[in-house]
Amino acid sequence: MSAPFLSIVTVNRNNRDGLRKTLESVLSQENFPADRLEYIVIDGASTDGSAALLQEYAAKRSFPQHISWWCSEADSGIYNAMNKGLARASGEYILFLNSGDYLASGTMLQQLASLQLSVDIAYFDVYLYYPDRTKLLIFPDTITPQFYVSGRCLNHQAVLIRTELHKRHPYDESFRIVSDSDFFIKTIIRDSCSNRHYRIALSYYEAEEGFSSNPATRKLLHEEMSVLLSRYFSDATLNDIRELLDFKYGYGGLLRKARRFFMLFSKKKH
Repeated sequence: MSAPFLSIVTVNRNNRDGLRKTLESVLSQENFPADRLEYIVIDGASTDGSAALLQEYAAKRSFPQHISWWCSEADSGIYNAMNKGLARASGEYILFLNSGDYLASGTMLQQLASLQLSVDIAYFDVYLYYPDRTKLLIFPDTITPQFYVSGRCLNHQAVLIRTELHKRHPYDESFRIVSDSDFFIKTIIRDSCSNRHYRIALSYYEAEEGFSSNPATRKLLHEEMSVLLSRYFSDATLNDIRELLDFKYGYGGLLRKARRFFMLFSKKKH
C-alpha cells in the first residue's frame, strides 16, 4: 500500500474551540481520497474537554476525511508535541496545522495534490486572522539570510515539508518560539534544500494580538533569535546584513524615497 500524499498534524492544549474549528476544516475536505490523507492530532493532556471532543470526532463517519491517530498526554511544550506528531507521520509531505488554524478552502487538499510537488519544501501564503480583521501575508519567492535577520519567518501553517527530510531534522526542543526558523534556516539556507513559493493562500492562522506587545514574550523571542542566528552566521556576516537592511529600509532608504519624491515633484512643476 502506497504512503499517503499528506500527513497533517494538529497540536492542541486547552483550546477546545480552536480545535473544533481545525478538525472541521480538515475532516470536511472534499474531492480528495481519504486514503491519501493521514490526520494526526496530539493533545497535551488538556483539561478543557479537548480529549472528549477528539473522541467524538474520531468516532464520526459523516465527514469525507477521518482522524488516523490521536492521543492526549502530557508533553514538555509545543515543539515536543509537534515532534511526537512528526514521529508518527508516514505521508510524503507533512503540514502542521495547529488548533485554531484552518485550511483556506474546502477543496484545498485537492488543490495541493494537483500541483504534483517535487521539491523538498513547498511554501505558500497565509491569512493572519484577528478578532476584528484578516491580513494576507505574502512571502518572497526566495528565502535569504536577510529574510530571517530582518525578523521575518515562514509560518508552518503555510508550508508542506517532505516528511523524510523533516524526520532527519526534528524541531529543536530547547527553543520555545523559534524552532520553526531553526529548521528553515538549516534546510533552505544552510543545506540549499529544494524549495518553491506558490502564490496560493493555504490556510488561516490564528494570530496572537498580544504576542508582540507582551514584554516577556518579546524578550524571549529576541534572546532565542540571537542564539539561533549566531548558530548559522558569523558576527561579521550578521553586521553586513544588518547594515544592508538599514540602508535599504532605514535612514538610507528614506533618503532615496525622499529624493525620488522631490524629483517627481520638480518634474510636475516644470
